[in-house]
Amino acid sequence: MAIGHKLGLRLFLEGIEVPVISAQIQVVADSPAAASIQIIATDAAIDFLPRTMVHLFFYDFVAAASHTPTVDQDVADFDHQQYKLLFMGEVQGITFSKDTSNRSIMLSCVDFSNYWDTTYQYNFGGQLLGGRREAAFIGANANLLTGPLGHGVGTVSRLLAGNSANFPELRGLLAGIVHVLEAVGGTYQGAWTFKGANDFTSIAELRIKLLRQIWAAEKDTSTKNLFQRKTFNMWMNRECGGLSKLVTFRGLVQLMQRFVYHEIYPNPAAYYQPATPNLTRVRTTSTDISQDPRTASFWQNMEAIETSRGAVEGMFNQYPPTGQADPGREIEAALNFMNKTLKQSMVSVPVVPGLNLLRNVADMDAALKDIRVQICTTNGNGLAVDPNRIGDPTRLQAAKNDLDKMYAAYQAMLGSQIKHEKKIGYTKPDRINNQIYRPDIWFAAAPRCNVLFPEMYSTFSWQRNFLREVTRLELQLTHEVLGDDSLFNKRNYAPNVKDMRKGVTLSSRKFNHLIMQHELMTGIIPMYEKMTQANLFAMRGKAIQQDVGGGVKKDEYAQRAVDHQYFKHRFSSRQMSANGRFNPWFVPGLPSVIIDKPMKADDLAIAAMPVDEMVAKLKETQGSSYESVQPDPKTGSGKPSRAKLLRNLINYQYTGVCVQLSHSVGQDGGTTSYAFAQARVHREDTEFLGVDKVTRSRKTGKTNSHKNTYAYPAGMKPKVGGKGPRGGKITAVKDVTPKPVMVGQFNALSGVVENADPFGVRPTNPHYLVASYDGNGMVEVGVGIISED
Repeated sequence: MAIGHKLGLRLFLEGIEVPVISAQIQVVADSPAAASIQIIATDAAIDFLPRTMVHLFFYDFVAAASHTPTVDQDVADFDHQQYKLLFMGEVQGITFSKDTSNRSIMLSCVDFSNYWDTTYQYNFGGQLLGGRREAAFIGANANLLTGPLGHGVGTVSRLLAGNSANFPELRGLLAGIVHVLEAVGGTYQGAWTFKGANDFTSIAELRIKLLRQIWAAEKDTSTKNLFQRKTFNMWMNRECGGLSKLVTFRGLVQLMQRFVYHEIYPNPAAYYQPATPNLTRVRTTSTDISQDPRTASFWQNMEAIETSRGAVEGMFNQYPPTGQADPGREIEAALNFMNKTLKQSMVSVPVVPGLNLLRNVADMDAALKDIRVQICTTNGNGLAVDPNRIGDPTRLQAAKNDLDKMYAAYQAMLGSQIKHEKKIGYTKPDRINNQIYRPDIWFAAAPRCNVLFPEMYSTFSWQRNFLREVTRLELQLTHEVLGDDSLFNKRNYAPNVKDMRKGVTLSSRKFNHLIMQHELMTGIIPMYEKMTQANLFAMRGKAIQQDVGGGVKKDEYAQRAVDHQYFKHRFSSRQMSANGRFNPWFVPGLPSVIIDKPMKADDLAIAAMPVDEMVAKLKETQGSSYESVQPDPKTGSGKPSRAKLLRNLINYQYTGVCVQLSHSVGQDGGTTSYAFAQARVHREDTEFLGVDKVTRSRKTGKTNSHKNTYAYPAGMKPKVGGKGPRGGKITAVKDVTPKPVMVGQFNALSGVVENADPFGVRPTNPHYLVASYDGNGMVEVGVGIISED
């Protein structure tokens, strides 16, 4: 039997506990979470200061060690470690009301992200000098949207591409967003500190630590890759021209969201991550080979060898000498010096990770030995330059080639950077995930906390309007130079099927005969969209393409975008909502599942069986109602996949993204209401990856002929030369009407002749039938094989 529990609400204002009666919390995307909190009406409440800090807690009976507390138990007996955060923010307004029997005070509160709406950035809009006085008057940051000459948005691009000062371990989009936020409120942690846009934002950051309240996928760099400096600046310069003079941080984030399909959802019952001490990260620096202590002495020897090598090369180029003494002794001295220095260097070649200095020195030594072989002979004092050998053009050229080899080995070492790795200890600050910056993931799987079982909700509704669901989408890509021009705009289509992909090259007359399976009953419900300039620039910067067959290539980024938008709009007309018991663990903005009918215990046992046993058991237990599943070639064994077999066991469940969440709580209990977008049945058969097939299309060309069997009204046999059911020219008609003449019941709603199966023929193109039937609804039907080009 279910046991009722007190929520044990506790309210703290600036850390001081205040008696609380009830609270209502509202959460929607891209705006601060709002809370209306009712407290005891006392005169002291009138003296509350603006932005009084608010923390509202509830008692978590699920996580508590004992589940025995009842409605009659005193709150003082609760385990205070099991209190969990339900809302935190600031008071923005007070409402006092009184009637003949009641006095009440309501505190209107918003979460801390309201600073994003009240901290302004001044947009100069290309002005070089004007506007700084106005920016100073309102305390706006005058540098975030301004370049060195008073225009441009290079600062934003640099901040988004950089790393956070507070959280150097962060990567990807989160690091960029936090970096921009640091420019607004400042940073006061670690060695790199600076103040915010003004004293108010700086004090706010020191007081409430906004930087530690935003969360995103920390290692996801896919979005960051799109913010390439050149292409992103081009887009931002255009988009910022449409902004007003005052731009808030939230406005700037929403501007970027149009590019990366992200949204910010408040999460009032936020997850707390404590600080993590004693962490280490590796900092890598580089030093030139000439300056590193490990290679400085070695490199001095290499430079001395190079100086001697250059001198020998100059003497070789001027040999034989004219009008001067033979340079043989100078060449001998230089060769001996290089030989001695190389021998000394090879004994103590420094071992440096990433460089093979020993190989380079060995190459120089081998080339030097060959030079001495080519031009020197042995005498009593050692090697000496032989005038006969050095005077031989062949030997001299070989010696010159060896000098070039020595120079190449020297060049391989010149300018080498030696990396240094240093381990740095640090503490990862604590954070609370109060603002979730997430991509549009309505198609993803739901987390466990967002699964609503039947006992968790009291009402649930799901609505679908078939005639408002988009069946096809055209996405136009505007030209970056010419702008929006229908003649030069590129076009992408969804669903991503072959006939749709080539639709842009078809004439309107040919495209007119295209109809897909899901359009047969609803008709064509089109939608048009245009992609912003930023997406074009991103595609140009990353040049991602895919082969769609027939030598046709499409920008993969654009096609992914149109596929995403197609299904998002297709499901947006559906509505789903639920209401149930208080559920603080539910996270808004993430995919959710509502369980309508749970599985039976026997079905759970069948679901755990091997595939072969599952098939046999399903046939045994379900008999004729068993849904036969064709073998899945992807499994390799020809067996049906487990996912398809589970369709016989799992009931219809409903999924969608929670776009609005509402908590209404009091001391004795509470309720939670949900509103969902992109609501659909979890097992809905839809062509997410473009597997839908076109059922009727016209192909041009002399070799493209079709033979199909069609039913037609008796006495109205199609004529050769006329227009066929597929839009082509009829070239032949062969009557194959069975005897006796087919007679069936014509269904005017579906356009087909029923009860005609005994003749083994089904009309494959129902629209070709015309309503020529008698008053009793009977129609004579002929059947023919129609050939058409």
